[in-house]
Amino acid sequence: MKPSNILINEYNTLKFCDFGLARKISDLQAAANGKGEDGDLKGDKKSGTPYYMAPELFSDDGVHSFQSDCWALGCVLYEMATGRPPFAAQGLNELITQI
Repeated sequence: MKPSNILINEYNTLKFCDFGLARKISDLQAAANGKGEDGDLKGDKKSGTPYYMAPELFSDDGVHSFQSDCWALGCVLYEMATGRPPFAAQGLNELITQI
């Protein structure tokens, strides 16, 4: 979740878009139990927009979850309130350190 994926239509109805990282809960549970298919979630570990990624997603064994979605929502709400992302840096390594 990030601000550019939240839309408001002409009736002021909130819409979410871009579900590229979305997964079925059953697939996530199978992967957590080691029963997922090869390549099932492996490529997604470092996917996302770094400004809105939860700290665990930067580790090799980090997996997108409800908690990481809540983190992203918190970052979006912070940005809505202040007009800037909660973490800002010149480079990726500095950003990861801040997060």
